[in-house]
Amino acid sequence: MDDPELQAAIKAYAKRVVDEAADVPVPEEAIKTMREAARKAEEHRKIREAAHRTAESLGFVWTDEKRDQVEAIIRAGKRQPPASSR
Repeated sequence: MDDPELQAAIKAYAKRVVDEAADVPVPEEAIKTMREAARKAEEHRKIREAAHRTAESLGFVWTDEKRDQVEAIIRAGKRQPPASSR
């Protein structure tokens, strides 16, 4: 991509696409969906971190299989109601 003309054409096209997209309003439902996806991604990231710490504290060698097992245990624990409400 050493051709200056090609680079200029690509930049001009990209700018036009971005400018056109900026003029289109984002539907409220799309914003809600994006926020929910971001919230779930953050929750998943926290679960993965907790699973990793849990596995290491139990002396597991951190493999994909162990990660999946520990994540499943953590998720199952999150779904259970507190002992006082059983």
